[in-house]
Amino acid sequence: MTVLLLLDKGRSPASVAEDLGLDQVTVYRYAAAFAALGLDKYLLHEQPGYWGLLTSAQLAHLCHQVNSTLYRTAPRC
Repeated sequence: MTVLLLLDKGRSPASVAEDLGLDQVTVYRYAAAFAALGLDKYLLHEQPGYWGLLTSAQLAHLCHQVNSTLYRTAPRC
């Protein structure tokens, strides 16, 4: 989706490829797939995301922490 949004903003395929660490063929392939499928069908092919192994209570606590605290570093545990 990022490829398509950048192309829509007028960025060149070469620039998009360089910024995202892709080759230009991949950029063109994504654009062609979007043109052939349209938005709704294209989005069906996107990765659905992963919620991880947190329980709903842990996830709620994490969301609260992230939304209420400004973290300036991310130290390793």
